[in-house]
Amino acid sequence: MHIHDLRHVFASKMVMNGTSLYITGELLGHRTTQMTKRYSHLVPETLKKAVDEFFEIIRRRYETGSIIITTNRPFEEWANIFGDAVLASAILDRVIHHSIVFKITGNSYRMKELIKNNQ
Repeated sequence: MHIHDLRHVFASKMVMNGTSLYITGELLGHRTTQMTKRYSHLVPETLKKAVDEFFEIIRRRYETGSIIITTNRPFEEWANIFGDAVLASAILDRVIHHSIVFKITGNSYRMKELIKNNQ
């Protein structure tokens, strides 16, 4: 086994045990969470558990309180992201019902700052 392989195993185990991508990335010395995502390979059971927990949060808040969700992915991609079209549909039904969706286009604040700092 190579040291690079151990980094992948470490990242995967950390994320599967509940450590955030940010903290895992800090421990690995990654500059971005995108890099940490590439290192942390989730097993299907872990992804399923995370999606089920997200659904439970949405289910509990549905019609009882407010919730704010930010995403850079369109709703059409949620089924692929969650790996379960039925569950993604159930989540979206609850999220969109009684909601106001703000779609913001253009460069994000972070992108503007990145471009500005790299000039």
